[in-house]
Amino acid sequence: MSHFDTEAFSKQGNFEVAEYMVRSLDGTAHDALYAVPGSGVAYKRGHWKVQSAESSIDYDQLYVSCFAARDELIAAVNTYCKKRKLPSLDLETSNSWSTVEESLAAACETLETLANSDKTLTGISGRLKGAYRKLCEYAGVGATLSSLIPDEFMCSGTLRGGLKMIFEALQQSHLYGEEVYRVLEDIPFIINQHAPYIDMYRKDRDLHVFNSSLHASIFRLLQLLLSWFSDSKALATMKMGLNPKRFSERSKERNADVKIAESRFEKHASLLRNKETREFQQETSAELHRLDRKWSESERIKESWARLDVLEKFALFLQQNPEVFEGRMPDKYRSISPDPRQAIVDAENVRQLILTKYGYDPSLMRNDCVSLLKVRGQLARDELDQERIAAIRGNPRLLAWLILDQPSMLLLEGGAERPTNNETSFLAARIVEGALESRDQKSDARVIPLAFFCGCHRRGSYGTVTQLAMSLLLTLVDTYRDVDATTLQECLEGIDDQDIGSIFDSFEKLILRLPTSTIVLLVIDGLRCFSQPLTRGREMHEATARLVSIFRRRPQAILKFLFTSPSRSDPIHSLLSDDEILNIPRDLPSRGGHSSSKWQAKIDFNEM
Repeated sequence: MSHFDTEAFSKQGNFEVAEYMVRSLDGTAHDALYAVPGSGVAYKRGHWKVQSAESSIDYDQLYVSCFAARDELIAAVNTYCKKRKLPSLDLETSNSWSTVEESLAAACETLETLANSDKTLTGISGRLKGAYRKLCEYAGVGATLSSLIPDEFMCSGTLRGGLKMIFEALQQSHLYGEEVYRVLEDIPFIINQHAPYIDMYRKDRDLHVFNSSLHASIFRLLQLLLSWFSDSKALATMKMGLNPKRFSERSKERNADVKIAESRFEKHASLLRNKETREFQQETSAELHRLDRKWSESERIKESWARLDVLEKFALFLQQNPEVFEGRMPDKYRSISPDPRQAIVDAENVRQLILTKYGYDPSLMRNDCVSLLKVRGQLARDELDQERIAAIRGNPRLLAWLILDQPSMLLLEGGAERPTNNETSFLAARIVEGALESRDQKSDARVIPLAFFCGCHRRGSYGTVTQLAMSLLLTLVDTYRDVDATTLQECLEGIDDQDIGSIFDSFEKLILRLPTSTIVLLVIDGLRCFSQPLTRGREMHEATARLVSIFRRRPQAILKFLFTSPSRSDPIHSLLSDDEILNIPRDLPSRGGHSSSKWQAKIDFNEM
């Protein structure tokens, strides 16, 4: 057959035949002809183009963190095998995915027996079987994220060997059963749901780096689970008696590391997918009707990516050196005094009427941050416990609460010695200050920071729970400018500033109207400061209960709710699950270095 000159043909303006060549009779086309990464062939602007061969990837360099975690897991597996007189893990010849499924089935039989006496275990068995059955099916045909790593690096073998050994351990010991089962539930979904990226972006080096971090975090989670099963029953029982929550807290931290790594992998993959979609739309006019649906998905990806970008900036802000804030506030935060006599003709007039009627002070939140971030003209950290701040700020569960692109709620009990001006309040102020900075920057994702620092208002005009609630409501009214006049009028008519219920009714009405591109970062710091007298304590419980209820409704906006207390705050525990409570012990584990020293010298946050 003679060579077909597509360039000469396209110059005549006849693209139909060339485009028909990549399509089937039913109008569909094979993915290999869509110029997707890894397809080997491309059709662009009337030309067939052969894609370049896959560039060399230095897996030893890109996966260095993953290989270190892999070796730790292999060592943990072999330690367990030695203590239980089992053969060592053979990554070359054993542990196919079918053996993993068999071990899971046996473990689930044990679990179902336990569920007869412990109802909290009901249903876990079925979920585990379904999740891991799909994982084994995908893995059997090389369709999991582990397939991105060449077989000679034994990451897939390590994963299935570690899972198999944990399932066998669960048949022998039930001491940590419920906690282990709940942690293991998430792993199959994480590995499976990102499978489409394997062939699409195999040549992207950054994606390999994020994949390395994700696998490393999974390996370290499995290593922790298996290390606890390696203890004798007597030793494990003694450890549980000395510190009943030790295993639970450590497993939650490792699980948070996994979720953070997954979020960063997804963010980068979404960016690649969005870029590909835009290029594809520009180059293939014949497929526009099909791309309409894909473009809509692209916009959702863009929106999610924008939220992730803002949340990541929160975390970076938390690590930076805090500046000494001056007492004088910038003009843009000064109170505005609208004329209350102006007729209510639009949303802005209603908004200003609400803010004026209830004495809104737009500088309150930032002034509280300033007072917590400096003491007598010096930075507050000069008088705070260095190790406690490092322990709180570096906790992966706090980081996961902050940066994951999903609604999250956390009670942080900081274990501080002082009831006010403590390490917990210092970090809460840093988080809010970061949110205020993000609010003032142009972005596709809108940030609404809402905060109240109880320790700054134990006495005075803001020392009541109704004032706390009104502060949150008025800040929301002032910050969210796209609400319609009718909704604002309903809020105005429904507010009784002496009734907590009516205030939160209006607050909830506005929260439920926020769009998906919005992140609401709400911080209530120093819960114990409002626990006395008893009347205020009861009102505080009512307020936190309403906030938790609003969060549970899962509105469109991404809600990030953080409650903090310098020490244990029992009343709110009944409203939250164990996964939503982070307790930092009063006596921190020794990390070496300064031990119990204070912040006597200026510390560079970027170096920690």
